[in-house]
Amino acid sequence: MGAAADGDALDAIVPFAVATVNHCFTHCQTHGRPHFMRQPAHADTIHPMLKPRVLWLRALIAIASLMLLLALSAGLGMAIMAGALRLWPGLLQSAQWAQPPAAPSATPAPTATALPSATATAVATFTATPIFQLPGRVTGDQLRLRRTPGSAGERIARLPTNTTLALQGRSADFTWFEVTTTDGLHGWVGAEYIELVGQIADLPVTGQIKMAGDEASVARNASPAPALLSAPDSRDKPVVEFLLLPDTPLGLAGRSSDGLWLQVVSPYGDIGWVPADKVNLLVPIDAVAITFEAAAAPAPEVAAADLPTAASDPANSTSVATPPGTTTAADSATPARTAVALANATATAVRTALAATIASATPVPAKPTGSPLPTKTLAAFTQPPTQPVPKTPAAPFDPKLYISNITPRAREIFLAGQARGNRADRFSKVGDSITIPPQFLALIDKGDYNLRRYAALQATIDFFSATPVRNGSSFANQSLAAKFGWPTRQVLNPWAAGEICSAGEIPLECEYRLTQPAVALIMLGTNDVPSTPAAVYADALREIVEFSILRGVIPALSTIPSFNRAGSEQRPRELNAIVVALALDYQIPLWDFWAATQHLPNHGLSGDGVHPAWGPAPADFTEDNLRQYGGAMRNLLALQMLDSLRTQVMK
Repeated sequence: MGAAADGDALDAIVPFAVATVNHCFTHCQTHGRPHFMRQPAHADTIHPMLKPRVLWLRALIAIASLMLLLALSAGLGMAIMAGALRLWPGLLQSAQWAQPPAAPSATPAPTATALPSATATAVATFTATPIFQLPGRVTGDQLRLRRTPGSAGERIARLPTNTTLALQGRSADFTWFEVTTTDGLHGWVGAEYIELVGQIADLPVTGQIKMAGDEASVARNASPAPALLSAPDSRDKPVVEFLLLPDTPLGLAGRSSDGLWLQVVSPYGDIGWVPADKVNLLVPIDAVAITFEAAAAPAPEVAAADLPTAASDPANSTSVATPPGTTTAADSATPARTAVALANATATAVRTALAATIASATPVPAKPTGSPLPTKTLAAFTQPPTQPVPKTPAAPFDPKLYISNITPRAREIFLAGQARGNRADRFSKVGDSITIPPQFLALIDKGDYNLRRYAALQATIDFFSATPVRNGSSFANQSLAAKFGWPTRQVLNPWAAGEICSAGEIPLECEYRLTQPAVALIMLGTNDVPSTPAAVYADALREIVEFSILRGVIPALSTIPSFNRAGSEQRPRELNAIVVALALDYQIPLWDFWAATQHLPNHGLSGDGVHPAWGPAPADFTEDNLRQYGGAMRNLLALQMLDSLRTQVMK
C-alpha cells in the first residue's frame, strides 16, 4: 500500500463524491429537501420510544454540517491570507511613493548636491528589495547625507529642504534614519530633521552607531589626565571642559603622520585629539588612518651672537659666571626654547590677524560707542549682588523682581543687529537639557498656556509668534545651540554643530545665522557643575556673550538652578556669581532663575535633583504651580524677560 495505492483510492473517491453531490442537488430540485432533512411521512407511526433518538440524530447532523461549513470557510480564509502574504513585498514596493503628480512649476524641484571629493566615490545602492519603507521629507536645509549613522560618517551629499525620502531603517536609539532619495542616493540622516508619515517603531534597526571602547582607552598611568583638544597641539583649546580619566574607552578616528597625536571619539560622541603616549591602543597604529599631516620642519639655526645670555638678561643679574668652554644645560636648551618661542610668536600673529579680520568684517563695536538712550526710557534696575541670595517673592508672585540690568547697552546691540538683518520678532534658546524639552516655551506655540493674572504678557506672545522660523515660531523652534548634556564650551565646538550647519561652523553661529534672532535666552552651566573649573566656565561664557554682541544678538543671561547632589550643592552659587559678574561687566540683561526658585520645594527641582520639575501644566501660571514647580517659574520668567526687552529696548 504505497503512494500509488493512495492515489488510486483518491481517484475512485473523487468521482463518487462528485456524483453524490450532483444527485443531491438534482434530488433537492425535484423533491425539495433531502429525505434525511424532511419530516418523514410515517413520523406519526414511529414508536414513542424512538422519537427522541430521531431528534438527537437530526441535531447531530445539523451540528456536523455547520462545523463542515466553518472548516471550509476557515480554509478559504487561510488560502487568501497566504496569497496576500506572498504578494505583500510586491504590494509595498508598488505602493511606495504613490503620490499624486506634482503640478508643473517654473521652479525646478530641489535636488541633492553631491559633496566634492578628492577621489571618486561610488554611492552605495540597494542590492535587495527593502521589506518595509516609510515616506518622509527633509525639514532642514542642506541636511548632510552620510554613508554610515553618526556624525563621524562620511558625507555623501547635502539634501535641500522638502527633499522626499524613502526610509528603510533606523538606529536603535531612533536618532538616525537609513534613507534613499528619489535620485537614488542612499545613506543616513539625522532623525531630528526628518518629517515622516507612519510610526517610527515600524522601521527595523538596520544600522548601529559606532561606539567607543573597542579600539583604545586612556592609559591607567596617564598623569596628568589628557584633555580632548580640537587640534593636535597642546596649546589648542579643549573640545569639552572635562579631562579623560584613566581607562576611559575611546574610538579611533585618525592620527597624525608622525604618530604623536591620536584623533579619538569619547564615549559621549565628542571628537578631538590627545597625545598618543596617553592612550593604550587595542589595534595596530598602522591600521589607523592619517588625518593630520605633521610638519617636519627642523629647528631654525640661531647665531650664538643672537642668543640671550645671562649677562644680557636683566632677569638674571645675579647669575653665576661659567668658566670658558663649559656647556651648561641652559645653553644646550636655548635653541629649542628659541624655536618654541618663534612658533608661539607665529601662532599668536596668526590668531591676532584672524581676530582682526573678524573684527573688521563685523560692524558691531565691542564696546558702546553710540549715544546712550535717555535714562527715563529704560526701566530702573537694582544692581544684583556678586553672589545671588534668595529673594522672598511678593504675594502674589511678581516676576519683574527677578529681571534686571535692562540698560542702554541692550538698545545699542539691538540696533546693530537690525542693521545686520536680524529679526526683532525672533529669539533663540541657548542651553542644555533644561532648555530643549517641549515644556520650555514650546507649549506656548501650541496655545497650551494660561496667563492667569499675567495677561499683559499676551502682547509679547503675539509679537514673537508672528514669524515662523524652522519648526514653528521662536517658542517652538528647535534650537541648534541647545543639546542634552552640553557643558558651556560645546556651544562653541564645531564638532557639536547640527547636521544642517556649514562645515566648521560652531552651533551658536549656526543658530544665529539660520534664525536671525534679536535676543538669545542663555542658560548654561548645569553640566559644568560637577568638574569644570570656574575660570574655564567664565572664559567660555564670556566668549558666548561677546560672540552674541558681535552678531547683534542681545544675550539675556540666566542663572542656573540648584544642584541637589552630594558634594556639588555649592557649585551653582560659584558659577552664578560668574553669570552675574558678566551681566554687569557687559551691561546685558539678567534673569535670576536661581533666586526665584529658592523658596520652592526641593528648590523647584524634580526627583533627580538637577532638572526643574515641570508639573502637569508647565505654562499654566497659577499661584500653586508657581510655588511648586521650577519649570512653570522658568517659563514665566522667560516671558517676562522677553516682555521687558520688547517694551523697553525694541521700541
